[in-house]
Amino acid sequence: MLNASVPSLQPLPLRSALALSALSGLLFVPGFPPVGWWPCTLVAFAPLYRALAGQTPARALLLGWTSLFLSSTLVFSWLVGTLRAFGGLPLPLAILGLLLLSAWHGLRLGLATALAVRAEGRGWPAAPTFAVSVLALEWLFPLIFTWNLATAMGDNGALLQSAELGGPLLVDLLILGPSLALGELWRSRAEGRSPSAAVVGVGLMLPALAAGWGVIRMGQITERQAGAPELRVGLVQPNVRTGGDAAVSDLQASTRALAAAGAELVVWPETAIHTSYNDLTYQKTIPEQVTGSLGIPTIFGVRTWRLGATEGAPKVRHNSVMLAARDGSILGRYDKHRLLVFGEYTPFSEILPAWASGLVRGGRYTPGVGPQPLEWDGHRVQALVCYEDILAGFVNEQVAASQPDLLVNLTNDAWFGDSAEPWIHQAEARLRAIEHRRFLVRATNSGPSGVVDATGTATQLGGLFVAEDRIVHVRLLQGGTLYERVGDAVGWISSLVVALLLLLRPREHR
Repeated sequence: MLNASVPSLQPLPLRSALALSALSGLLFVPGFPPVGWWPCTLVAFAPLYRALAGQTPARALLLGWTSLFLSSTLVFSWLVGTLRAFGGLPLPLAILGLLLLSAWHGLRLGLATALAVRAEGRGWPAAPTFAVSVLALEWLFPLIFTWNLATAMGDNGALLQSAELGGPLLVDLLILGPSLALGELWRSRAEGRSPSAAVVGVGLMLPALAAGWGVIRMGQITERQAGAPELRVGLVQPNVRTGGDAAVSDLQASTRALAAAGAELVVWPETAIHTSYNDLTYQKTIPEQVTGSLGIPTIFGVRTWRLGATEGAPKVRHNSVMLAARDGSILGRYDKHRLLVFGEYTPFSEILPAWASGLVRGGRYTPGVGPQPLEWDGHRVQALVCYEDILAGFVNEQVAASQPDLLVNLTNDAWFGDSAEPWIHQAEARLRAIEHRRFLVRATNSGPSGVVDATGTATQLGGLFVAEDRIVHVRLLQGGTLYERVGDAVGWISSLVVALLLLLRPREHR
């Protein structure tokens, strides 16, 4: 047994345990962009793990909730400004919205720690029980803004390379190792026993070995992408402020300048054009009004609509991405699949009273369905709109279906202002490049725009709230990864293990 529980250990008083759980929450914060102090992330869970020793499941729920509530409130503090600008909420309600979101986030870790303590009380070893519980809840628990522990790893690209084997959850398992090793040393001293060599050894050696393999793997991928076909992609960042749209003439001028400078494909941001186009006529009107004079393949975001199925029914709207050919004709279209709650749709808006639905100015869009790759000249692009590029499982499904040689993300992060959110978004998106070993191009309204190569290294990033056009060099790559084949197996396995731990007891405890 790796680390059997010790029934005689006296739990810490609630005040001391809460202080340790709060310390874990604080240690987790510096790992997030723009600070990116990833060593803090590797030890962040050690105080919480120590605080859980001997506690009841109810107290464990409180301790885990407190830890993540605190870190979420600090990391997502930019949400206050977003709710005011995007949702039209007054400051007190915007702050309340942040606290409610953090309370929901806290429940994810609270449930994990409660399950871990419950399983430990049944006689299962503490360290692996804690690890699988955290992973299971991270996979199962629904969030508006999805994020993983790997998001807080800063520039530690070596450890992130394991994402091609098991996605972000495998990286999260590696991240937990040092915290559990330190926590085991802490617990064993309090219990007056020798620390478990297995917990300490595995917790320290496994991440170290994975990082060493990651360094080697980065070299292999760098060599592979150097021999792949190159494509020069022009990125247009118009510096559109909250709720605004770029002038079509400015987008056209930028595109022509990039084409003259050698770009072979140009990408505009999400919903770059103010006009919303009818599904029945956009094939004619968009080339006439926008793309006909560009002279270069262009990917751009646009709103589309069609009449409802019955008279008086609301219009069916899509947040779309179009690919225009050199002559301006429309070659392909992708409709955003995963809509942002309260931004692009309001849950239960059909049954809410008018006064309740009016509190939040949410859009009414319809999700797209099925694979919709964009193709031209033998190239195939998988478009991702806004926060779709942080959804590992969704991107995996799309890549498996379309087999693209390039990922392109069109984003509008202007709603979040000059805050940490655009950089957090960028950090989360880079994992998709590693998971699929393809380049990821990101064109945003307000920055940062740039490219992430197949090793997860972000290059040629621009700044925030500046108008700038740039050409980035990408490599067109094909070939699958283990993660594309097994998907979120780590999540499935962790959830199954947690269920078995709660149903069964070790032989010596029956």
